[in-house]
Amino acid sequence: MAKDTKPLALGDTLRDLALLRASGVDLAALVPASSGSAPRTDAESAADEAVARSEAFIQSARMALKVHDAGKVDIVGAKLEGLREGIEDLASQIQKT
Repeated sequence: MAKDTKPLALGDTLRDLALLRASGVDLAALVPASSGSAPRTDAESAADEAVARSEAFIQSARMALKVHDAGKVDIVGAKLEGLREGIEDLASQIQKT
């Protein structure tokens, strides 16, 4: 191993972790469950719940970014703006009569 390289370079480790997260692989499913595992504590349950909420937030954010990048927001926004203008015109015509 070269003198300048670190065995676990932070950049490489973070990239690998990001790839694992993005791949959607459930690492817990790859590890066999041990039959003699200790019961979960409240702190572990709270941590699991926080991780689940974090994963749900990440999925929602990714979906929002996909919608934004596809331009769907702009298309729907333009349609809504057209409808709003039509309603305002109709309301002004009704007020004139």
